[in-house]
Amino acid sequence: MGWAHDMGQALDKRNPATDNIPALWDSFLAKFQEQYLDTQSADHACAELETLTMKMPYINKYISKFEELCHKSTYMTGNAEVTYMFLRGLPKTLLEDVLKAPQATDYPATKE
Repeated sequence: MGWAHDMGQALDKRNPATDNIPALWDSFLAKFQEQYLDTQSADHACAELETLTMKMPYINKYISKFEELCHKSTYMTGNAEVTYMFLRGLPKTLLEDVLKAPQATDYPATKE
């Protein structure tokens, strides 16, 4: 609350007609992110990826959540580790179908 109060007072002292410049707002956004940004969001996304599983029949929901977590984490789709995590989250019956020939070799092929 102290930070919000101090920022409010600083902004109240500005003249909206003359001080409405991009640098002011860039500075505000940088300070806001510094104050409130979740510094462990990538770690949380990685942990959630480790335990993410698909609930039948919601394959699109699983793919969407998986890609969202990959984006938030340090993982990039297309490598073997990400493909393994994706496959590990599939129900056994679906996994068996995915692993039948021709076998998917990477994440993009797996989700098709």
